[in-house]
Amino acid sequence: MLPTTELCTMTHAKKFGFNSLGVACALLLCLFPSCHSDDQIVTEFRDDGAHLFNNIEVNPSNGIVYVGAVNKVYKLNPNLLTWNAVITGPFPDSIKCLQGECKYEKPLTDNFNKILLVDEDRDWLIVCGSIFQGVCEVKDLNNVSRIVRKQDSQFVAASNATASTVGFLSKGPYQQAVLVVGTTVATHVIDGRIDVSQYWGKIPAVSSRTLNDTASIFDFAVKSPPPSDKGTFVHFQRGGTRYELTYPIEYIYGFTDNDFNYLLTIQRQSLEVGTPYISKIVRFCQSDVEFNSFTEMQLNCGDYPLLQAASVGPLGKELAAKYSMSANAKVLLGVFAKSSSSHSGIPVSDAALCIFKIYDIDKTFNQSHQQCNEGYGSSISWISSLNCYKSVSDSLCKPDFAYLNGTVPISSSPTATFTDTFLTAVAVNSIHNDTVVFLGTRNGTIMKLNINSPTSAYVYDEVVVDAGSPVNSDLNFDPEQQHLYVMTEYKLSKLRVQSCYGHVTCSECLGARDAYCGWCFTDNNSRCSMQGECLAGDWVYYRNSYCAAIDRVEPQHLQVTQKKTLKIYVSNLPAVERAFICVFDVGLRHLETVAVKQEGGSVISCSTPDTDRLIATLVPSLEEG
Repeated sequence: MLPTTELCTMTHAKKFGFNSLGVACALLLCLFPSCHSDDQIVTEFRDDGAHLFNNIEVNPSNGIVYVGAVNKVYKLNPNLLTWNAVITGPFPDSIKCLQGECKYEKPLTDNFNKILLVDEDRDWLIVCGSIFQGVCEVKDLNNVSRIVRKQDSQFVAASNATASTVGFLSKGPYQQAVLVVGTTVATHVIDGRIDVSQYWGKIPAVSSRTLNDTASIFDFAVKSPPPSDKGTFVHFQRGGTRYELTYPIEYIYGFTDNDFNYLLTIQRQSLEVGTPYISKIVRFCQSDVEFNSFTEMQLNCGDYPLLQAASVGPLGKELAAKYSMSANAKVLLGVFAKSSSSHSGIPVSDAALCIFKIYDIDKTFNQSHQQCNEGYGSSISWISSLNCYKSVSDSLCKPDFAYLNGTVPISSSPTATFTDTFLTAVAVNSIHNDTVVFLGTRNGTIMKLNINSPTSAYVYDEVVVDAGSPVNSDLNFDPEQQHLYVMTEYKLSKLRVQSCYGHVTCSECLGARDAYCGWCFTDNNSRCSMQGECLAGDWVYYRNSYCAAIDRVEPQHLQVTQKKTLKIYVSNLPAVERAFICVFDVGLRHLETVAVKQEGGSVISCSTPDTDRLIATLVPSLEEG
């Protein structure tokens, strides 16, 4: 007498997938070729380590990838094969001179890429570097070695290796296209002392630059006629204390939303040396011709004061509902770090992820403007030194009081915290009502998080991209949102957003809780896949779903010589209308019988093989044994 389950086999699961019914093992294991060891890194690009990578940009229309590096700009196809490239340095340069003739020595100087932007409307690639006082040029999207426009007299980017520059495309006054730029003051050793270039005054801290296809490209979008010194820019206070040397502002990220532009920074809480470093968010109206709407607010993420990277993206339906938002509504995500001391701007490896509703950000900005109109508040100290006064103006874009320093912080509690981890990058995507966040680390890994609620998340996967090399803050999806481009110091990697193919059983697949993955039940190739890849099958998602499993078989024992109908009780059996079979492993051979799903959908019946067939198969097996 043999137990029934010993007569059933999982071997033929590879032929019939899930619908080939054997024992519990057959329902849970896939032993077909498409289940393979997972390799999420699809392809990589490096230039023999010759050029430190600075920025990456992906054309959302065609997936073409552009890389800005020290002394080089590359155009790559979506699979990271080089189409063409151009040398951008080193060139003879001196911080004391403009481009051209110079009475000072001009050593060969590396050109650090500071801004790299695809302008789809004009088929331009905007490139700004650190040499020649931080000038920009426009390159042809199809051939990066071809310069379309150049303006040597407009200085835009920071002119050393380490000073930050953030740029993004937006609308400006009178609906003109502009480049919005935040530029950290670049210091140099000049004649034996730390100082700024004599041309530094032409580079405001924040500005909007015209992209009109004229000789004035990269000039300020609007500049009031003399003697006024106002326009689409803000400078440090002139005269007296040189705050540009004592009050550093590091620009981390910038974006546009509706009628406003935003910049995120790290700076001291006040002009006084020794005060704590904090994170701030700046907002100003796109239509503002004098930047009077330029306002700063403190940005808080629990006990983590130092913003390291940020991005704007959509929330999945379930998380959006918990924020009282519509599905795919955009939020601001930031990764923050603790500081090494209460007065230090140096981050340590304790990190947090915070999520901010843009609606709440705007609401707090608007409240601060209302308080200023009531006489409470003051101006941004590094720009001006004035106090708010009572005003009847209710215009956010043409306020009576300029350069407001908001008094009410914009705060969020951490969604996730990490010890002994230094986060350097963040990107977000929504899939199947879920919200997936990708985090880059200083150690060269990508962590994948599924966000459950505003204060709850779990890491479900980690990928080592480039061990020991920090992940650049630029994380870019391909146009189909199926891959993520991850850049480290000398390598660019294309990663699958999902790890479905590495899971070979249903329980592994659903247990991974990868929001991109589900178990695909097909006639001949059941597997872990994305929903779009399960074209001819039934796809089971990890959320609120379970793998099928055999609970019991009746009868539990039977004689080999006795033909009997078996009842197999299966939990979580998918509602498929395909044929089932039972596969019996007898020695080294396999016998099949037709199986029928009974009413109710949880019981499958099949008969054991004919006695003659069973004995004919079993006797040679015993002799061989």
